[in-house]
Amino acid sequence: MRFATDRRLPAAPARIAAVALLSITAFLLSGCASAPSPVKTHSSKPAATPVFATNDEALAAATKAYAEYQSIGQKIAQNGGEGATQIVSVVTPTKAKAELQEFKELRERGYRQVGESRYTKIQLQEDQITDVGGALSIYVCVDSSATDFVDAAGTSVLPSDRSPLATVVAQFKSASAEHPKQLVVSRIEPWSGKSIC
Repeated sequence: MRFATDRRLPAAPARIAAVALLSITAFLLSGCASAPSPVKTHSSKPAATPVFATNDEALAAATKAYAEYQSIGQKIAQNGGEGATQIVSVVTPTKAKAELQEFKELRERGYRQVGESRYTKIQLQEDQITDVGGALSIYVCVDSSATDFVDAAGTSVLPSDRSPLATVVAQFKSASAEHPKQLVVSRIEPWSGKSIC
């Protein structure tokens, strides 16, 4: 979705505002959905082996990966989208394409982030990562009360009535078969269910 004359952030930078306010979906994205449920299939192949032995181990890996994503994303947003390629190291290739487009739009509009958002709570939603693929999802409560997006004149471009707290679902995949416990972000979406904030 593009806005020719609207001063609000378009859908992509809105994600930066809510997830990079998180850290790099909320204000102008349409539809809220949780991470998809895994599809059960029958196979003669050996059962897949879970990557993480416990939920605590899975949550710790996801928390670390989210923190890295948030830190890098916010620095890029604070620089108005400059240095965007740094995000590639903490996201999947598909997610990287979307993120790079978001930062490009920030640069073109002359917008930048001021302040920093933080996450106040993280909960495991599901861990389906195995040695043959799958995904891991967490709920994140993001506090963006100390964050804003401004234009070149320093005027806020975010809705004045935005909520400072938002629950999102962040999904992760293994970075590679060689490093299955190293997670990268594959998707972040607003959560339409009960807030964890």
